[in-house]
Amino acid sequence: MKGSRGALVLSAGTRKSFTLVWVFLFVMSLLLQYATFAAPNTVLSAGPVLQAGTVQGFEIDGDLKSGDAASNPGAIPAAQIDGTLTNGDDWLTGASGTGVVDPATPPVSKIIADPANSNSDNQFIGGAKELNTCTWGYDNGPVTGKDDIKHVMAYAKFVGSSAFFYMGAERIINNGDTHVDFELNRNPFKVFPGDPGVSKPDRTAGDVIVALEFSNGGSVPVVTVWEVTAVSNCLSGGQVAGETVTVSDITSGTAVHSATNFVDLPDSGFGYTVPSFEFAEASIDLSALGIETSCPGLSAGSIRTRAGGDINSSQLKDTVSPFPIDLNNCGKLRIQKRDAQGDPLAGATFTVSPNPIPGGSGNLTITDNGTNDANSADGVIDIDPAKPGSYTICETVPPPGYKLPATPCQTKTVPINGGFSDATVTFVDPRKTATTTLALQSSNPTDGSFIDINQSITLVVRETNTGESTLANVNVTGTNSCATTGTTAGHWIASATKVGGGSFTGSLSTGDAVDFTCTFTADGNDFSWSATGHGTDELGGAASLANETVNGSYDVLMPATTLTIQTNAPAQVHAGD
Repeated sequence: MKGSRGALVLSAGTRKSFTLVWVFLFVMSLLLQYATFAAPNTVLSAGPVLQAGTVQGFEIDGDLKSGDAASNPGAIPAAQIDGTLTNGDDWLTGASGTGVVDPATPPVSKIIADPANSNSDNQFIGGAKELNTCTWGYDNGPVTGKDDIKHVMAYAKFVGSSAFFYMGAERIINNGDTHVDFELNRNPFKVFPGDPGVSKPDRTAGDVIVALEFSNGGSVPVVTVWEVTAVSNCLSGGQVAGETVTVSDITSGTAVHSATNFVDLPDSGFGYTVPSFEFAEASIDLSALGIETSCPGLSAGSIRTRAGGDINSSQLKDTVSPFPIDLNNCGKLRIQKRDAQGDPLAGATFTVSPNPIPGGSGNLTITDNGTNDANSADGVIDIDPAKPGSYTICETVPPPGYKLPATPCQTKTVPINGGFSDATVTFVDPRKTATTTLALQSSNPTDGSFIDINQSITLVVRETNTGESTLANVNVTGTNSCATTGTTAGHWIASATKVGGGSFTGSLSTGDAVDFTCTFTADGNDFSWSATGHGTDELGGAASLANETVNGSYDVLMPATTLTIQTNAPAQVHAGD
């Protein structure tokens, strides 16, 4: 009942009942507050709350500098540390270890500085959704503060046959939820015919989208791993304009680590202080998630932000250019071609069985500096990437001037994620021999005979290619025989007839022969003659002069001399004289 001044007047019993009600409500409020503080933070992601730690030598410790995880620079609560933080590598170079993006080494690591709070920032148009790229488009303008990223980082590392992916992101404000999607694809971005000018991921089953989410202001970075399980085309104007995909949450708490900075990072490495909860990083053990590396494998990366936690319906916001990232297990194969002195030789052709090129089938035929050779240097064929496996490499066509080695085939294994130092084969080719034999085929008069002065002599010498190299510039030089003046100085002015028929153009294949005929006139003295064969091999080198010279001689008879004896009459002698 009401008393004076509008006061509520209660009886003693009524006052007692209200007192019990207020006590009950007060106790319940305390219980609710306790339950609220004690319960895990509510997140929009399907992923679990994860732990900081040093993962395969990389610090997931809430800061960016290497060699300081043991001091817990991010002030991460002990309950959120998995085991012990130990010093290792990080994004930027610190007291020890390596800064994996300092500098970045694509396709292993990447750092992107994105315009922050800028009208020139590249962003998605309204309505763009992660799982339907037909809704994608881009324009420029400032991105909403909570969705605006300043730096993003990615790093790939192999430990044995297992691949680890590390990611980091810095945002510009630390209030509100931020959702950063790191996508890993087997194929690079492409422009679909139904949406010209707009670059989009070319997704396949097995691709991965990793969501790094700053929830409840960022104090609990959450990682969710989605695997693409199905891909369908979406159309615009009857043409393929993009893809819609179905994804499955494959997150496992034992495979993922994450951390954020619970305190400001005055010595961030960027030249300014990074406020608390504005940086987060995570690592993923792909093998532990059942994602096996392959060749081709995950090799293209992209990063963007979403306005909310629902990957299907949340609108996309900020974006950066796609980049290569090496999370496949491809190796490399190198074929070296050398001569006997160890110098590189260009122009050889090989077969590789089976085909080591990702996506290839059958056997591969490859020529130095031809298609599929990734190295422009002479004598080196690089197949990069190459599928891991065992290969038989055979030289089938040697370089010009050389012949196949005694052992033309070798076997080599390309290991998982191996380099050229792990899979290099060297073939040493011997040079083709270049020899000819010159022989006197005929002579008229017979060589070595007596001849008259001014008598005509005809010599026929045969040059035969007895070596392995085709010879060019085949000719004969001589002395005391055919004239050697004018434009043919040093060469016989003689007719040449290819043995067995056919025209002779100065070239002689292995086993072929050519007859050189020389006709000249003997002068008035005995003389000797010689003929020497010449040629150059396929590399321009002179053929051996051994067995290349023939010679002979002629005795020349002088004109006949007549001896006349003249007898004078005897003188008359008289008696008495």
